[in-house]
Amino acid sequence: MQPLARFTFGVGELTAGIDLMPVIIGTFAISELLIQVGNRKKDADIRRQLKSSTQLKRRDFIPPLSAIREIGVACYLKSTVIGYLVGTLPGAGGSMGGFLAYVETVRTSKKPESFGKGNPQGIAAAESANNAVCGGALVPMLTFGIPGDPVTAIVLGVLVINGIQPGPQLMASQSGLIAPMLASLLFSALILIPLTLYLMGPYFLRIVTIRKDVLYGAIALLAVVGSFVATYSVFQMMMTLVLGIVAYLMRKHDYPVITLLLGFILGPNLEEFLRRALTLSNGNPITFITTPDSLFFVVLTVVFVYFLGIRKPVQLKKTSAEKASSTG
Repeated sequence: MQPLARFTFGVGELTAGIDLMPVIIGTFAISELLIQVGNRKKDADIRRQLKSSTQLKRRDFIPPLSAIREIGVACYLKSTVIGYLVGTLPGAGGSMGGFLAYVETVRTSKKPESFGKGNPQGIAAAESANNAVCGGALVPMLTFGIPGDPVTAIVLGVLVINGIQPGPQLMASQSGLIAPMLASLLFSALILIPLTLYLMGPYFLRIVTIRKDVLYGAIALLAVVGSFVATYSVFQMMMTLVLGIVAYLMRKHDYPVITLLLGFILGPNLEEFLRRALTLSNGNPITFITTPDSLFFVVLTVVFVYFLGIRKPVQLKKTSAEKASSTG
């Protein structure tokens, strides 16, 4: 039986599919450039205001010991644990981790009225949780092959490209490949603080003073050239621009682009294992609800779809309608 090409739409180049690198560059780099171009007037005002900040020195970014003692070790540790636990939930992201840690810090603080008025505990809690989410997001990615955030989605794509399939047996069968990844994560955390303090004052802040048309043009050139170098295909380079426009339209209409990337990475695995399960059950789809393990995940999927995809949008519409009626 000859294989049948699907979803090529008459374009011969699509027979080989779309490479992962154009998808990543298009959905994140190109779409972000288009978003920033739309905000160029606002960025010009911000750039003029931040020119004076380039006079800051490195010691201005080192917090005094009194501020560290005021924040407290308990705040750092508690926020880190919250961020890590949130990171283990697929799709939660750093925003949710930072928000929950901030709310918990306000709840347990002796001076909750000081938050929002310069209390350093608020910043410390949110950023501690935000950083801890990165480590927690690796847990579902390595054990189940489900990325926890956009960064781990890219890591998952890199692993799949190199023939490494994340899953329950990964840690047991290929621990020698995973150990360097975890070691590099620890090493990067150790050098992050001195590296940031060294580069923050004299270099990082100067980026905001660069003219946006020059900066965005250079970034666009590097993105397009990078997609071509990764595939050596003009068609794949054009797909980078097309996917960038698609991702831009998604973001303009409040659709998360991470869903596009997750669908691209996990879609082939979903179809492969679905066909494998149906083959083992002689084409009977009831097999997905007759075993406890698969039934648990089917029910969990339905619950998530209901609360996040149906109930939440309805509540947001009701809230917006109530606000509109109250202001009118």
